[in-house]
Amino acid sequence: MMTQNTRFSRGIERSMQFLYTRKLFAAILIAIYSVAIVMLHDPLVNVSVFVMKKMSIPGYNLFISLLTLTLMISLMIVVFFQLKKHSNQLKIKIILLMFIVSWLVMHYVFLLEMNIEIIHAFAYGGLIYLFYGYFRLYAAAVIFSIPVMLFDEWNQYVNLYPNYNQYWELNDVVLDILGEVFILVVFYALNITSVKSFKPLYKKPEFIFLIVSTLLFIVLSESQVFATHTVYKCERTVFTMCNLPHEGTDWYIHTITKKHYLVLSPKDAMLIIIFICSLLLYWDRKSLPKSDSLDRVLK
Repeated sequence: MMTQNTRFSRGIERSMQFLYTRKLFAAILIAIYSVAIVMLHDPLVNVSVFVMKKMSIPGYNLFISLLTLTLMISLMIVVFFQLKKHSNQLKIKIILLMFIVSWLVMHYVFLLEMNIEIIHAFAYGGLIYLFYGYFRLYAAAVIFSIPVMLFDEWNQYVNLYPNYNQYWELNDVVLDILGEVFILVVFYALNITSVKSFKPLYKKPEFIFLIVSTLLFIVLSESQVFATHTVYKCERTVFTMCNLPHEGTDWYIHTITKKHYLVLSPKDAMLIIIFICSLLLYWDRKSLPKSDSLDRVLK
């Protein structure tokens, strides 16, 4: 285990170890946090709408942008200050931080229908803290948290706002994952340790879950049980993912905010999600000690 160099990183490491050695407690916290995300969505939307009406849409969007920028700059200042004491592999740490921040910025600019939706990144950044404490593996933490995101967006689409949402907002699921990956990159930058898993890839639960979930999505969508667009809806369809005019990834103008933004098709969103998860699986694999023999790795 790598020695932590600051009180801040040592505190995070201790909290991770606390969660990892108390699986039941960590699982309960994950369940409570997940339920809170789903249950608090509508009350927070009501607050957001109230504030937006008071400030006007342009004023509210500017306020959210400035607040997000302030929070991000503050967080990055803390991280770069910590990097002075965690300077091992400094170049790769900075590259990873710049990469994930750039991706978040691009998502914010081009894929959000309303600026306030950036709150997804912060909300799931908190959830990944618990999931990573439970698994201590990057890919497992993200992959097993995705069902929470999918259910949250399904609940909004089907139950909360059926007359407003025209599609299952997988844009937001991608944002959720990016928020989680950002926190994991920060953990890596601060030398927060991960558990070394020497199982072959095909035996890892997170890999099996990802493959099974992907195959299930393909089967359900190709059989039209889950229709990726309303044009594919038929008598056996139980869930239609998108009711927008165009079936593929395309640009739209939001009816309220008038923002011009990109909506990912279900298939494109799923490809991006699988791509990110694959990178995390590789990251976990890459973090294995190079000195370990092939025999140990294949155990």
